[in-house]
Amino acid sequence: MDPSQIKKEDANNTFQSVCPSGTRPTLYGFPGKTKSTVWAHFGFYMGEDGQLDKSHAICRHCYTGVRYSGNTTNLHTHLARHGFGHKSQPRPLSESGGRTTPVLIPKFPSGPSDGENIVTSAQKDLFQPVISGVFGNTPRSPVVLHTMVAEYLIQRLEPPGAVENSAFVNMMSAAEPSFDQENCRQFCESFMSQHQEILVHSLSDILKNSEAVALTYERWTSATRESYITYKVDVINTWWDIETYTLATTLDCCSIKEDLEILRNRWDLQDPLTVISTGDVEQPEHSKLQIVHCLAEALNKAARAGLQLDSVKEVLANGQKIQQHLVREVVVEKSCSVVKDGREEWLYTHDILTKLLQHKEVIKLTKSIDDVDCHAFCGQLEGICSVLNPLKSAVDLMCSQAPIVASMILPIIKKLQVSLSPEPKDSDVVKVFKERIWTTLYSVYSDTEVRKFLLVASFLDPRYKDLLFVDKEERALAKEVLSEVATELYRRGADTSSGSDEIVITAAGNGSDCSVSIINNETDREPDPKKLRKDEEETEASTSSKSDDWLADVIGCKKASSDSNKEEGVLAEVDQYSTMEQRTTSPFLWWSRRQSMFTTLSRVAKTYLCVPATSGPPDRMFEGARDRDDNQRRLLPADLVDKLIFLHDNYFKLK
Repeated sequence: MDPSQIKKEDANNTFQSVCPSGTRPTLYGFPGKTKSTVWAHFGFYMGEDGQLDKSHAICRHCYTGVRYSGNTTNLHTHLARHGFGHKSQPRPLSESGGRTTPVLIPKFPSGPSDGENIVTSAQKDLFQPVISGVFGNTPRSPVVLHTMVAEYLIQRLEPPGAVENSAFVNMMSAAEPSFDQENCRQFCESFMSQHQEILVHSLSDILKNSEAVALTYERWTSATRESYITYKVDVINTWWDIETYTLATTLDCCSIKEDLEILRNRWDLQDPLTVISTGDVEQPEHSKLQIVHCLAEALNKAARAGLQLDSVKEVLANGQKIQQHLVREVVVEKSCSVVKDGREEWLYTHDILTKLLQHKEVIKLTKSIDDVDCHAFCGQLEGICSVLNPLKSAVDLMCSQAPIVASMILPIIKKLQVSLSPEPKDSDVVKVFKERIWTTLYSVYSDTEVRKFLLVASFLDPRYKDLLFVDKEERALAKEVLSEVATELYRRGADTSSGSDEIVITAAGNGSDCSVSIINNETDREPDPKKLRKDEEETEASTSSKSDDWLADVIGCKKASSDSNKEEGVLAEVDQYSTMEQRTTSPFLWWSRRQSMFTTLSRVAKTYLCVPATSGPPDRMFEGARDRDDNQRRLLPADLVDKLIFLHDNYFKLK
């Protein structure tokens, strides 16, 4: 018999066979601390070992077992399908709230392979989906087929009306002769609306139970010339992987500040909240909202400012004349202008000038081209390229890192400061060029609060924790600020610990909702040093390549003290961390293996390390790279933009 076809009466018989009195086992509520409202409708049975059986959550309305693995999407789906939560009140839980004598409970069969979430499918006869108004008692196979079509449209970022495309209809009719395009379109519309609501609940649970979130936004323009802004959040899950979710896409008709306030109220985003700005949001007064400028936009802004100098423009104009001459002489292949409009124009200019520099000897042989002194031009060309080269190295570094976080901003800024320092051999043009770029770049991160935030972020990154790229006073300031932040977190009672046990809210590895685990601080100590050293040596080769080579002279190296005292309390965690050896290991890997040792500090680290250094992928920020999704969203109908982008970006992560 197919386990998915178990009837409700069969389930009752199973319960009566294990409970001779015919009574159901006691239901216990969700353990620990959670902000999700779904747990008002679900509980857990006690297992034979005296522990709660969390493999299935039991509905308090119908006693159906729903598969649970830390993701509440299945639970929200069950409530939505059956209409629970507003028609009737859930049955009460156990009044004891504690652990009692183990009760033998039935073993739940696994669900069918097609992804059905309801384990005891007895409700199949009673169960009517939201979309039943379209299909009535239609057999299961058309629903499965139309579900696959809906997911196909979500993945390709296409509206439900795409099923009426003649080529698509011909393909589906060949695969399924009974295919009805009108029913399929109606199904897809209902499917998308229903799952948007379910995903909103699931994402809300993730955000409420996250230590901190970082918000980014991106402006883009549709094919009809409408301007939109897509808002996204970054969070760190329990495996210390960064997960990115889309919150909303709105018309660019309000200020960013107003949109942020709407999003905070809609999603109940709590402090601390960090926003990666592209330069159009200022730090608000008397607010815990932290604004950090996008590093990619800062580099683009600085390079553009330098290229706008009259003396530099003159060099570029001369380069244009020489390039045209070399093309006529078939020395170089035909190319476009040295100067190009757009956000990424300085990278294009750098590439053209670098190619011209490769023909320096040929240019020098020509004394003059269109009244341009070729020998003097070659010297100016070398100077301009020497200034842009460090910026290009920073771009290459950022594009090679995944992910690139805010802890890298200060080391990169320091490296650029060293590279852009004036030298005696520099010409007047080069000196002014360097000064303009550096002053523009420094002004972006000169704010005191932003500087403090970035100092702590770098301090919490094991790759840069020695802070040798800042002076002694700022190193002391970083430790002081970190101690204050960690102490404040501890005093707020955020640790939710009792005795030697610590209840930690964790998220599933696939980016879905949060669950609760219990850490025993008496036994969960620092992992074996030999094993850590071996594991980190295996990963350092892949994480210390380009970034550590280029930044080696500013981040330095330090050996840990062997007699560091392990004191109790939050301040002791900070002291112990500050004495540990700086490593080239990924910060997420490093903290994931030590979060049981630094119970408070690791949670602070999530607040800072979840913040990206750029508001989007670096290759798109610098090179204007576009993929199919970027082009497809430009064609979306205005009334479906928000829904389709939300589903496309979140559905398969939270499914």
